[in-house]
Amino acid sequence: MKKKIFTLLFAIVASTTISHAAIVNGTCGQNLQWSFDASDSTLVITGRGPMDNYTVNSPAPWKDYFSVIKNIQLPEGLTRIGNRAFSSCNAVRELVIPDSVIAIGEFALNTMRSLKKITLGAQLQTIEYSAVTALSVDTLISRATFDTWCRSSFDGGVIRT
Repeated sequence: MKKKIFTLLFAIVASTTISHAAIVNGTCGQNLQWSFDASDSTLVITGRGPMDNYTVNSPAPWKDYFSVIKNIQLPEGLTRIGNRAFSSCNAVRELVIPDSVIAIGEFALNTMRSLKKITLGAQLQTIEYSAVTALSVDTLISRATFDTWCRSSFDGGVIRT
């Protein structure tokens, strides 16, 4: 009897542990995929091309993890960060935008309150309306020369150099 109870308890604990460490994934563009690994709080985007756009009513597919995402890995080959893609990912402290990204969509990095360092890739041409808002970034590194930098691209943000 004790062995059966122990086996049952072990099965319950093992299934709970597995579900918390699970990797969830999906698509976020025609040729882009995403995965979130709860064990290290990392959101990984893979593939090539532009990311889908998101709205308040139709948020990014990783919305359930906004508050726990600590790391975001973006691939060389990503060409556009979609509107509201990482809005409210409040635990991210640093973000590197690959050289292949030519545009950052509206509100894409909105209210990422812990973000302290952003590195912008060399091919970046456009930062759309309020793309980087309500931030307190200590370091902004840019190798880009901008074609379009909306007047309010950094609306409400404080950038210290």
